[in-house]
Parts: sequence; C-alpha cells; structure tokens
Amino acid sequence: MGKLVLSPPGLLALLALPVLIFAAIARWAPRGSATPQLEFANVFPIPTLEALFFTLAGCVVVMFGLSLRRMLTAWNRGGRHGEILSELLPAFRAVATHERFTKCRQGRSKYFGHLLAFWGFAGLALTGTAVGVGTMLGVMRTPLPLASPFKLFANLCAVVILVGTTILLVDRLRDCEKLRHSTYFDWFFVLTLAGVAFTGVLSELLRLGQIAPAMYGMYFVHLVLIFALLAYAPYSKFAHLLYRTVAVAYSNGTGTGGTGQGDFRKERG
Repeated sequence: MGKLVLSPPGLLALLALPVLIFAAIARWAPRGSATPQLEFANVFPIPTLEALFFTLAGCVVVMFGLSLRRMLTAWNRGGRHGEILSELLPAFRAVATHERFTKCRQGRSKYFGHLLAFWGFAGLALTGTAVGVGTMLGVMRTPLPLASPFKLFANLCAVVILVGTTILLVDRLRDCEKLRHSTYFDWFFVLTLAGVAFTGVLSELLRLGQIAPAMYGMYFVHLVLIFALLAYAPYSKFAHLLYRTVAVAYSNGTGTGGTGQGDFRKERG
C-alpha cells in the first residue's frame, strides 16, 4: 500500500477500493424506510457507515502502532535510549503550533496554510467522532439541524481547511522552484484533504436544496475521499504529523536535539 501511495499509477487502485465498497453499500446494504425528505441515509445507511469507518479507524491505529514500534526499535538498536513519554506533550505543542515555520524564512509562506489545514482537520475529526458515537448511542440523529453547535463547528472547520489548503496550493503553484520539486506524494495528501472539505460542503448544500440524484453522487465522492484520507494515512504525508511528533520527543528525550527526521526517513518503512 505504501508503494501505491508513492506511485501515480497506484491512484486508480487506491480509489477503486472505496468506490467498490460504497457502491456495494448503496446497492445491497440493509436500510430502513425512506424519510419524507431526501437524506443520505436513504442510500448510505448510517449504521453501515459507522461500522465501516470505526473499524477502519481501528485498523489505522493498529498500523500506526506497529510502524511506531518498528521505528523506535530500530532507533534503540542504534544504542540511543531516553525518556519519550514525558517529551510527547512538548513535542506535540511544537508540531501543533508549527513554531519551526516561524523561525524559517522560507517556511513563513506556508505557516498559515499548514496551521489552518491542521486545526481544521483536527476539528472535523473530533466532531465526526463525537457525532458518530452519539448516533451509535441513540442520543443524536443525522442530519443535524443547521443551528446545532456540532453542525456549525463542522462547517467552520471545513471552511478553515479550504482556506488552508488553498494557501498551500497557491504557494506551491506560484513558486516555480517549489512546483518543480513537488512530488505526487505531496499532492496526494493536500488534494485529498481539500477534496474532503469541498465535497462535504457541496453535499450539504445539495441536501439542503433537496437536489437528487446530485446530492447522492456528491456524497458518494465525499465518502470515497474520506476513506482514502483515513485508510492511507499511515502511508501518506498525513503520517508525518504522528511520526514527526514522536521523532521530536525521541530526540529531546535522548538529548540528541534536532528532529530525528533523518532516522525517521530510514526506519519508518
């Protein structure tokens, strides 16, 4: 899977998997009676989606855990040992605030883009998890009212992501040097993240307008992109967030300084 994420020809296979999964759900998943108003659940049943995405999230956590254990084992084999747990919070604070971007002249143009994309995604992930758990427990029902704090916050996070990814894309496109050195690996993550936010907003607008079948088609694309963003996280640039945090904590804990990034690149495989 890691090779597919790194290779442009692999994009077809990466997208084919969620396309087949959600096409099967739309065709064969058991669903309740149709509601008076058009809802996504009429085609994509909520219990089926919850079971799929929570299972997928669990698998991703396991893969991240195995990769981190392999990475730390390789580092410790090199004879460096130190306290990591106590350094995780300071390391996460440094990564979450993107403080290194403010210290590097070349990184300042990307500072706000990265910061907005990071916190926008974090907000959406938190909101989606909370609503998913709420619906599973029967204390929530989607679609949420427009005035719901969860709905308002999710829409705000989507806008924040769109602004952040737009800054990153414009910064990359207007700089010939950055554009020349940009790789498919870089484009895959930022475009997938932007696509998730963009199709999510369009899906909501189409549902509010009760425009079928366009709303179901757009939601289908939205689900495919969410799947791709989540399932391939341990292998895409998304993984940089977790591995970089642990690398910084490890470097601080061992007293070696720096970011540990060179060792990360060698051992994360």
